[in-house]
Amino acid sequence: MASATHGARWATRKVRVMPISPRPAPHPGFLGAWLNLAAAELALGLATECERIVRMILQQTAHPEALLLLAQSLNAQGRFDEAAATCIEGERVAPNDARFPYQLGQIDDERKQPVTAAAAHARALQLDPDLSGALAQYVFIKRQLCDWSDLDALSNRLRSAVANNAADVTPFGFLAEPASAAEQLQCARNFAEGVAQRVDPLRDKARSLVFSTRSAISPADRLRLERIRQASDRPADGRLLRGTASA
Repeated sequence: MASATHGARWATRKVRVMPISPRPAPHPGFLGAWLNLAAAELALGLATECERIVRMILQQTAHPEALLLLAQSLNAQGRFDEAAATCIEGERVAPNDARFPYQLGQIDDERKQPVTAAAAHARALQLDPDLSGALAQYVFIKRQLCDWSDLDALSNRLRSAVANNAADVTPFGFLAEPASAAEQLQCARNFAEGVAQRVDPLRDKARSLVFSTRSAISPADRLRLERIRQASDRPADGRLLRGTASA
């Protein structure tokens, strides 16, 4: 009887349900930290988490860096039309930022739209003539389109950029240039070094692991090196990077 009375008392007691706290919105005073976090998520391959963070930022302010990260995260998810629209909005918000037409050119290349991709890269170069990644893509696409106008001068600029250690010229695209074997090797090494710097802050350790065939590589280090290998957006560049690393 006592047990039944105790059970009835519990049955009539109101249960207080604690609400689940929502994820905090980015505080304006910590905007830089939130942008860095979003960039880190994207670098780790967590594109959807990067998108979530930058969309929260964009609800408060149309920050160019947030727009660029949003375009990159959408592109990483294969949502090319949305990514292109974000780049166009970025060009409107920050008309002097060459990164938006450069990113748009890469997206249009993914969408198999070489004419608009070339136009986007040309706009990027007008804003930043030293943007060697855009120059490399522009020259490569012009060759695909059989557009020979100013191609020799552009090709010479590209080879000069590689000689000056430009790290954003993809080795696969550079194979189309009338460059020597030494220039091709320099391009591959520049690219590998640039990827290592972007992907793993412990690049000196990564370099020693890559070039030492006698080192015992831990599972964590293998993961870092695999991220470096996969960082290229072209499979052929990944193969060239592996060949350079094992040379």
